[in-house]
Amino acid sequence: MKRQLIRHIIQGVLFVLTLVFIYFSYTGILATVHSVCPNAVVCFGLPGIINKFYAFVPALLVGLAILLSSMFFGRWFCGYVCFFGTLQEKSFQAFSKKKKLKEKMSHYYEKKLSITKYLILIFTMISAIFFSIHFYHKFCPVIVITSLNHISWQGIIIVVVFTIVAFFSSRFWCRFLCPYGALMNLFQYFGKLLRVPRLKIFRNLELCVDCNLCNRSCPMNISISDKEVIDDVNCIHCGECIAHCPKNKGLLEKFPNKKS
Repeated sequence: MKRQLIRHIIQGVLFVLTLVFIYFSYTGILATVHSVCPNAVVCFGLPGIINKFYAFVPALLVGLAILLSSMFFGRWFCGYVCFFGTLQEKSFQAFSKKKKLKEKMSHYYEKKLSITKYLILIFTMISAIFFSIHFYHKFCPVIVITSLNHISWQGIIIVVVFTIVAFFSSRFWCRFLCPYGALMNLFQYFGKLLRVPRLKIFRNLELCVDCNLCNRSCPMNISISDKEVIDDVNCIHCGECIAHCPKNKGLLEKFPNKKS
């Protein structure tokens, strides 16, 4: 529970700081959010980044640091830092408790639909390389909440749909649509090829009572109870499965070959 409390505090602090940054961006006191957004290259395209390279150095460094860290710690960024990830998580938790929702998609369809985010990643990469600058602005949800000058009806529709779905489905954007999440997954696969030790969830088979609370509590709908080592690249290391496990040390989060 202590770990979860720390995570919620980190999420809350960063969420508020993001809102403050957005406000100062509106007023012109600070640079635009894109100056530190790890996915900025998608919105502005390679020509835009090259023409104003120094303005985007922080964003490029932040993006690279997150991607490289995902090779060791998985999608921790989604579970602790991401503004949209936190917004989705809290929205679903509040609404699901009120309406007593127990939404869980079958893992078969989960895997099928998860391919969508890789297709979106391919589209965004192609648009960044070949299309004009600001092409992605029409679709970027960040633009809708940070820049009235570039707001579009496409972006408004995406944010409205995104917000509504967040109330009914746990982290829908993270699971199926986020291109940056897909990119972090690819870096994890790359790290696996290089045999980089990555933080994983380990299930103690001797202690497990097959209550499936870990499965039901996972916001990314990962099948935890079916494996001894949960190495799913979609894991955001939120620790919800560990917190809900009725057995002490029934689930452990650690690096491979590291003693608990």
